[in-house]
Amino acid sequence: MTAARLTVWDEAACSRGHAAALEILDRVGVEVRHEAGLALFGKAGARIEHTRVRLPGALVEQALATAPRAFPLRGRDRDGALDLDIRNGPTYFGSGSDCLYVRDPHSGARRRAALADVEAGAAMAERLPNIDFVMSMWLPEDAPLEVVDLVQLAAMLTHTRKPIVVSSPRGGDAMREQVEMAAVCDGADSLACLTMSSPSLILDAVCVEKTLSCAELKVPMVLETGISLGSTGPASLQTAAATAHAETMATLVLHQLANPGAPFICGSGISQLDMRTFVDLYSAPESALGSQLQINLAQSLSLPTFDYAACTDAKSHDEQCSAEMMSSTLLGALSRATLLHDVGYLESGMLSSYEGLVMGDALAGYARALMQEVPIDDTTLFIDELAKIGPGGIFLASKLTRRRCHEWWRSELFDGSSFSQWQASGERSLGDRLRARTLDLLAAARDPVVDSDAASELATLVEQARKRMADS
Repeated sequence: MTAARLTVWDEAACSRGHAAALEILDRVGVEVRHEAGLALFGKAGARIEHTRVRLPGALVEQALATAPRAFPLRGRDRDGALDLDIRNGPTYFGSGSDCLYVRDPHSGARRRAALADVEAGAAMAERLPNIDFVMSMWLPEDAPLEVVDLVQLAAMLTHTRKPIVVSSPRGGDAMREQVEMAAVCDGADSLACLTMSSPSLILDAVCVEKTLSCAELKVPMVLETGISLGSTGPASLQTAAATAHAETMATLVLHQLANPGAPFICGSGISQLDMRTFVDLYSAPESALGSQLQINLAQSLSLPTFDYAACTDAKSHDEQCSAEMMSSTLLGALSRATLLHDVGYLESGMLSSYEGLVMGDALAGYARALMQEVPIDDTTLFIDELAKIGPGGIFLASKLTRRRCHEWWRSELFDGSSFSQWQASGERSLGDRLRARTLDLLAAARDPVVDSDAASELATLVEQARKRMADS
């Protein structure tokens, strides 16, 4: 290994965890609350009693044999620079979806999110160099609830060319509508779909419909579990991880039965419930450890993964926010998960902020510098230079120094100046610099990345969907 990496469960432990998940699927099973899903499981040989489905291990192994280990998620630029190589190896950072609240970047007030925030957030993500994919960040209160997912997507397609991970409270029809909208912008293959199962070991109708439609359309599907330790799942981290893995494997089986070879991404989602406040905590060590166990299990099967970065339980941009955003970014990056989302989330996922996104972008840059490969061989050992300059020598003028110093990580958010230089620049804190950087980004012109014809067609598709639902 020549790069930084976090591993909690080694190969033997992952094998035991996977075996435990297979036992859970065989003995306990999953609830499947959708007729088409039940029919697919039954036809494949699962044991079905009412809505309880118990799966033999052979079905899981069959699904693992057909699930792809690598596939592209494309950006909508012309040169392919925004494309993501989805596999177990590269790590990409992105925002999250559907927060109810935003911290206003001008007043600092906590308020309900609006459609203008989704638009501005997508435009900001387009400009941030370490944000690789985009989610809606907010659930706008001024959008029609029945088509809010389509309104969010239209805003993202209009303001960013980066790959998009969509989320929807609706089932199969939503995915078809979203693909149609992306196709208008030459991006039918630029979407992935987040699907969440909740509570534990239950695949409800929306989850099943999304699974089937993603498989049919070959849209990469992310399955994120939602076990809360001691609440919706066992208080044992080991049992919770095996249970979450069982749920993921059950969904993978359904997904691959519907269309063998369709792309699938394993999400994490074990949280620690604070019994004093009944808040599911992002930043508790048990939450991070539980998610890491899930990531290790999926990686042991060479499947791509979905985890967290740059998120916090803090309510404002204070010292706790900085500490937890940094720790979650480093833990997420060192896990080597494929997609790291929720950059810029505060308040345990209730609030997302522009400043948080900007801060997360800087932290992602730091993490990338830490994650770089550090091979040791004749091409990386410069002993001849050391011998030439000798003990006690000065390397400031060497060719290697002049070349490498421009490659070292730097961020305008973090101050590395001397005390006198810091004083001369106005003694600005991290918070001061963060606010200034955020307001500069928001003030910059954000022209749409689609032409007027595409923007008009997106609006038409959203309105047509709204009318269909109103008439049904």
